[in-house]
Amino acid sequence: MLSLSNLIKTSLGRSDIPPWLPELTDKLVAVGWERLNRETGLTPDTYGTVRASSGNASAQLVVVRDVPLGRDPHGLKTFIRVESSTADLIHLYEGTGVNFYAAEEMTGPTVLNCLEEAIQTIRHVPSLWGTVSALVRSLHVIRSADDEHDTSFSEPHIPFSVFVSVPRRRIRNDVLRVAEAIVHESMHLQLTLIEKAVPLVACTQRKYFSPWRGEHRSARGILHALYVFRVIDRLLQELLSSPHLRREELSYARTRRTQIAAQIREVEPFRDCPDLTVHGLNLVGRLLI
Repeated sequence: MLSLSNLIKTSLGRSDIPPWLPELTDKLVAVGWERLNRETGLTPDTYGTVRASSGNASAQLVVVRDVPLGRDPHGLKTFIRVESSTADLIHLYEGTGVNFYAAEEMTGPTVLNCLEEAIQTIRHVPSLWGTVSALVRSLHVIRSADDEHDTSFSEPHIPFSVFVSVPRRRIRNDVLRVAEAIVHESMHLQLTLIEKAVPLVACTQRKYFSPWRGEHRSARGILHALYVFRVIDRLLQELLSSPHLRREELSYARTRRTQIAAQIREVEPFRDCPDLTVHGLNLVGRLLI
C-alpha cells in the first residue's frame, strides 16, 4: 500500500481525476485530526475554532446550528457546525475589519436558509461534496459591509474551520456565491494538508502577479489561488450540466466560468515557476491543462 506522501505525489499530476483529488481527502483529514489531537487534545466532537487556534480545549464554544450532511462511508451521521462569535473570536480578529453575525442574527430564516441552500447545492456534485464535508467541521458567518461583495478566508493553523460571508437579505445568486466561498476555503484547507505531507513550494521570496487579487503574491499564494479556482470552475461546470439551477443561476455560472478562464490564462507562465518543487510543478501542469 502506498504511503500518504507517495499517494499524493502520484495523484497531483493526474488529469483523469477531479481537481479536488477526492481519493486523498479522507487520508489527509485523518492525519490532520491525529496531528491536532496530539497538539491540543481536540477530536471532531470537541473541535471549535478558538479551541484549535489557541490550543485550549476548554475555550468557549457556542453552536448556532449543526447542519446535517448525511452519513459518511461508515454510516455515521455528519454535520457542519455553525459557530457563533464569542468574545475570544472577536478578540482574535479585532482590527482586521472582519465582523461576525451574532447568534440571534442567524436564528431567523434569511442567513441560515441561504447557507443551508448553498450546502445543498454543493451536494449536487457528490465527490466534491464528500471532500468538503470531510474538511469543514466549523463554519463562521461573516457580516459583510456590502451584500454585493463576498468575503471569505481560512487559516492554515486552524485546519477544519472556514469563514464565509452571507448576505443579510436574499439577493440574486446568493446561494451560488456562498457555495463558491465554502468550496474555495475548503480547498485552501485541503491544499494546506497536502503541503504538510509533500512540499510544493521551495521558495517564497519572489513575487508573481495574481489576477485574482490584482497584486503580486508569493508562489504559494498563486498556487493556492490557481488550485481553488480550478476547483470552482469544475464545480460550476458540473452544476451547468445538472437540472438544479434556475435560469439566472445558469447565466451567473457561465459568466463566472468565463471570468475564471481569463484569470487562469494570465498565470500560464506560472507553469515554469522556479520556486515550485517538482511536485508543485506537476500540480500546476495539471491545473493549467
